[in-house]
Amino acid sequence: AGVLQPFYDYDSGVLFLAGKGDGNIRIYEVESEAPYFHETHVQYGSTSSTKSIGCIPKRAVDVSKNEIMRFYKLNNQSVIEEISFDVPRRSDQFQPDLYPDCNSIEPALSGKAWLGGENAEPKKQSLNPAAGQQASPKKLALGGGASAEALKEIAELKTEIETLKGENEALKANQGDSASLTEENTQLKEKVSALTTELESSTEDQKKRISQLEAELAEAKETASTSNDKEAEDSSSSEEVTKLTNELNELREYGSTLVEEVDTLQQKLKDAQTRLDDTEGKVTTLTNENEELKTEGAAIERMLQQRDEEIATLRSAKEGESA
Repeated sequence: AGVLQPFYDYDSGVLFLAGKGDGNIRIYEVESEAPYFHETHVQYGSTSSTKSIGCIPKRAVDVSKNEIMRFYKLNNQSVIEEISFDVPRRSDQFQPDLYPDCNSIEPALSGKAWLGGENAEPKKQSLNPAAGQQASPKKLALGGGASAEALKEIAELKTEIETLKGENEALKANQGDSASLTEENTQLKEKVSALTTELESSTEDQKKRISQLEAELAEAKETASTSNDKEAEDSSSSEEVTKLTNELNELREYGSTLVEEVDTLQQKLKDAQTRLDDTEGKVTTLTNENEELKTEGAAIERMLQQRDEEIATLRSAKEGESA
């Protein structure tokens, strides 16, 4: 035989061993003590080799026939064969020793909880038809499709995925606003830097000129106080002092204007930075939320895919039984 394909029934502790290219299926009972494996006296034999093989979920077996496993085998003639394993019993009642509660189709955890590191035991369901749980409202109906509530749940999940896509588009728009604010902030920083440089240069020139004017003013006052012709010199010195004083005041006023302009630009820069920080904070929050939503959306899509596969499997099983 080629590659071995094991199928283990956890509920009954039975291992079914098939192989690609082999027509037989060997059956072993598995236990926790040595020698661990016991080959049963019942084996399945066939002259048609196996190309591929798969089994249905335990919750889909026919309990009325005491069926414990059913395979669908693709043989070398590309024909699908149904292979059923039943336990012969005289009673037509439900056999609880053959059918302990099996894994349910209902998830034990949400996708978000599982990705968050949580673990939980699988939820179980009874296969006893009298318990009324073989086709619960949220599970698949074996009558050829899914129940109305199951279809409704799938539609709700798809709607949630569309909502997540819309939120993702909104996030992209917010990221565009953040880029615009970043550019505006950069331009303001460049303008403030240029004005600051200009102010520093102008202030240095003003300081030199003020020092020069103060020296000239002191010299003029000294000349006026020591002059022989006091009246003429006082008049000339007074005019020069007034001129120097006016020029000094103009320089000081110009310096104050530059300082005010820089203060105004710095305030604008501060406001822009605040808006940028707010936007970046929102973008960061939205990015984190988007990652969570993407993760949740992927989990939902996997859940939908699993649900679709379950529906397809049960439909195939039902069609096989009808045939």
